[in-house]
Amino acid sequence: MRPVRDDYVHDWRGLPLKQQVRGYKDDAEAAWDLARQIWDRLESTNAHAALLQAENGVLRKQIQARTKTRRTQDEATAASQVQKHGFLTNPESKAAFETRLAELQEKRAAEERKAADKEARVRDIEGRRSLMIANPDYVFTGTLQSYKTANLEQIGDLAASLALPFAGLKKGDIFSNITRHFEAHPELKSVSRYSTLFSSARLPRRTAPGVDRNNVNQAPAMVGEPALPPQP
Repeated sequence: MRPVRDDYVHDWRGLPLKQQVRGYKDDAEAAWDLARQIWDRLESTNAHAALLQAENGVLRKQIQARTKTRRTQDEATAASQVQKHGFLTNPESKAAFETRLAELQEKRAAEERKAADKEARVRDIEGRRSLMIANPDYVFTGTLQSYKTANLEQIGDLAASLALPFAGLKKGDIFSNITRHFEAHPELKSVSRYSTLFSSARLPRRTAPGVDRNNVNQAPAMVGEPALPPQP
């Protein structure tokens, strides 16, 4: 935003008195209009900050409640399994309680590590897909039909490049959406990124070494379709 003086303050001196009054009045109205705009922006910013603060408070309470609930559940589960052997004040029962509690806490920590690893894996896949989509030279290999039996990550790559939904869907549904999309947009088949998927050319047949070419009963060895790219 430019300085107020450059936009709303002018030197009206030297003009007739009426023109000076009118000019200064216009400057004052313009300055008040700017002040109202600034005030509206400030109010909007304050409201947004208050909303974020409220959401942050709710999230903090949820995290605290979740952590407390897990700890209480672990302790209650451990206690229920040792109470049948005696009171918790009994040294043997107390030791059993602490042992079982440690086992449950380790199990919980392993589950949290597994969830964290899964989230990291998802972030890696999303980052790789972003680079793939942004790369104009990226080409999908194999045939479209080969993606019917591809793994979920590979068929997800193709769906993501076409901006089609795939999260939470079965492979069969994702493949059906992809084929319908190509049918609805046949111009995509000639795009270099996807043209290999629809290549009808096949490599020539070749016979295995040492086979008599005049023996018509000998079945020739076939060259298979290009395989899907390996996943990292």
